[in-house]
Amino acid sequence: SGQIRIQTAEGQCVDLGKAPFPGKHNRQNLLAAVVCAHYLGMNWDEISRAIGKLSLPERRLQIVEKEGVLFVNDSYNAAAISVVAALETLPVPRENGKRVAVIGEMLELGQFSKQCHLDVAMAALAHVDMMFCLGNECQPIYECWQKAQKPVQLFFDRNELVQALRK
Repeated sequence: SGQIRIQTAEGQCVDLGKAPFPGKHNRQNLLAAVVCAHYLGMNWDEISRAIGKLSLPERRLQIVEKEGVLFVNDSYNAAAISVVAALETLPVPRENGKRVAVIGEMLELGQFSKQCHLDVAMAALAHVDMMFCLGNECQPIYECWQKAQKPVQLFFDRNELVQALRK
């Protein structure tokens, strides 16, 4: 989370505290909300107090550490843009650590499904060491990663995916 500072039209620098959640995209959205709140009459102290009370919805960049493994759950109504943003937000792994993505198919995309899954695949190449996919719509991710010769597995059964992850 980064520090939120605003330079007013009068040239004054106002410190609003730290953004209470990760992700550059979330900080950009927060700044837009700050500008709107100030325009609508809230003063900087009110805005700063409100920022401290903000939180993301459940399953949106939810970070949990369990048995030395850091999990980032961004599964709430995932779309290509949110999955790519989550990938870009992944922390640097610990020494000898790896970033492993487990991505399920994004549904209800219609004719855009293949391209959206391909967009996720391309972004993941730059941010992830190993990919596990679940569902038929993830076929473009699997093919892209195979072509790039990066470790990828495609599953059609959740239990088989879980067993592979445990290994």
